[in-house]
Amino acid sequence: MTSLNGLITSTTSGGAQSAKTDLTASRAETMLLRAAIAYTTAITAGGYVAFYVGFSSISTAASGNPANLSGADAAYTGYLTNDLAVSVSQLQFVGILAGSLLVSTTVPQVKDVGVFTPLDRYVMVVAVNAASQPLTTVTTLQSVQIIPLMDEVQ
Repeated sequence: MTSLNGLITSTTSGGAQSAKTDLTASRAETMLLRAAIAYTTAITAGGYVAFYVGFSSISTAASGNPANLSGADAAYTGYLTNDLAVSVSQLQFVGILAGSLLVSTTVPQVKDVGVFTPLDRYVMVVAVNAASQPLTTVTTLQSVQIIPLMDEVQ
């Protein structure tokens, strides 16, 4: 399991990207992306965080990445300052975590966001906050985990 704690802290709106993560040469064919988020205050109905992944065959952080990903923990705007919607279309969409209107600043909302097939050895996760409120800056309440799903043979 790869844990990317703190990936989406302090994202008021817009995107955040994870550091480039090595899934190893002997990675599972399918991965589960699990996320935990907490907002600072109540959000409006329909708010969510969308998750995407981008892949690279090169271990160097800033090399061989799609959609202008830096390979480092950082804010993500895409190619240009206001180019987020176009840039994430070049990544693989995994799913959304719809925010609850019953906000808690001390208990995160946790969801198995979706599954994806790794297209290469290295992965970067992008989270886009499309809610009306910022996420909490408490890193222990924010996490993104990449969990290998192993085929069971009986």
